Amino acid sequence: MVRKLVITILLILSACAVVFGAETKDEWYGVYLGDNKLGYMHVITMDKEYKGQPAEYSKSDMVMKVAMMGQSASSEAHGEDYHTADGTPLYESSHSSSMGSETNVEVTYTKDSLTYTVDLQGDKKTGTLKLKPGQKFMSDPTEGGLTVSVPKVGDKISGVCFDSNSLRLIEMSVAVVAEENIDIRGVSCPALKIEAKSELFDATSWVDKNGDMLKTVTVMNITIVREPKEIAIPPENSQPSKDFMIQSTIKLDKPIANPRSLTEMIATMTGYSKRPVLKDDDVQSTRVRKVGDNAYEVQLTVKVTKPADAPDIKIDQIDRTKFKEYLAPSQYVNCDDPLFAKLAKDVVGDEKVAWKAALLISKWSHERLEPTYQISMLRQAKAIYESQKGACRDYATLMAAVSRAAGIPAKVCVGVVYFDAPVEGSAQKVGQFGYHAWVECWVGKWIAYEPTFGMDFMDAAHLKLAEGDMDSIYDFMKDMGKFKIDVESAQ
Repeated sequence: MVRKLVITILLILSACAVVFGAETKDEWYGVYLGDNKLGYMHVITMDKEYKGQPAEYSKSDMVMKVAMMGQSASSEAHGEDYHTADGTPLYESSHSSSMGSETNVEVTYTKDSLTYTVDLQGDKKTGTLKLKPGQKFMSDPTEGGLTVSVPKVGDKISGVCFDSNSLRLIEMSVAVVAEENIDIRGVSCPALKIEAKSELFDATSWVDKNGDMLKTVTVMNITIVREPKEIAIPPENSQPSKDFMIQSTIKLDKPIANPRSLTEMIATMTGYSKRPVLKDDDVQSTRVRKVGDNAYEVQLTVKVTKPADAPDIKIDQIDRTKFKEYLAPSQYVNCDDPLFAKLAKDVVGDEKVAWKAALLISKWSHERLEPTYQISMLRQAKAIYESQKGACRDYATLMAAVSRAAGIPAKVCVGVVYFDAPVEGSAQKVGQFGYHAWVECWVGKWIAYEPTFGMDFMDAAHLKLAEGDMDSIYDFMKDMGKFKIDVESAQ
């Protein structure tokens, strides 16, 4: 989650900073969640040739340091891009890293197609995407600028953009919607308000009369504010004042008793801006209701079957055609690597019963990894295995890869899990749901497994919001920070 937020913030800022003017600019920004400073950005923009033709160029650097459950998670993101004066992208690249894990993306554009290379922790993918009739390219989906020299209310642009996580084109629109004054470090500044919208995120930005970025508010109300360099860069040994994970949780009015032993839960979530795509299965069913313009609520009913109560179906009895989607490799579950065939054989051994084999893999995944919150980026299963460290997303990804290699259909589930946490400055505790990942395996029916906690069964205080691979988090990421949960029953 944190890696995508880093890239989102970086690219929104870099685009807004460059498209309104051609002169060289050198600007610094602080990144905040409330009054908690998360990091800073540095953006340089100028005129520069690209392969012999005039272009506008930007170079962006971002450093983030967030507190995560008592640990410090550091990450960096660096990007470069060239585009024409009318905003047509020509070339872009990005490099992100965290605790030795690296991802690189390079994209080259023509008039009607793009060619990409994505290097995900050493695993390279290349491909070409073509525009459909009537489509046009914008810059990266997380950029939010308008290609006009003097922006004014009513200006609007839309197009399609490349998303390196799903390797596809998505639609986006950006518009100047109002003139208003905003407060920047205690000073009232006249500004133009800009709204950027896509299926991945919404962002609101404010620029001055010259089109220079003043402020951006994006996912989870993370805020980027223009600051002097000496304020934007925190002192070398400074630490975030608040825990990012606790700040991002969904708080409840009262705690839930015995959450780790629950087998049934019914809860209603509000805050969705689009109809969620959730498939009912043996673990969870949903009921979606539209409650307004771009507003939906979802009732989630979770009923947990313990693995030991699953059917005794054997692995070789599973219909591989019916479940091919959950046996195939994906962006992060790279189960086709020869490593996982060997691991599956070693971990499962002679066990033939599917639910028992899946439980062995869950417990092995729990024991294989040392828990850490310091790596703030999505990683492939092989990189996770080699590092021997990870957070919940890594436990789930690793288990899914070994399960699929063993012939057991598996899907990474992304959602929220209930836990109690102390109220700051108090001995009291408050109930809350924090973002989490786990695994469901089809072993005669869909059964949920909890490799992070190392439990024999996964309790019902887990609400699934998306499934498939870890990048499914982008199905609901734009609404993070808006969700509310009402627990109707728990037993």
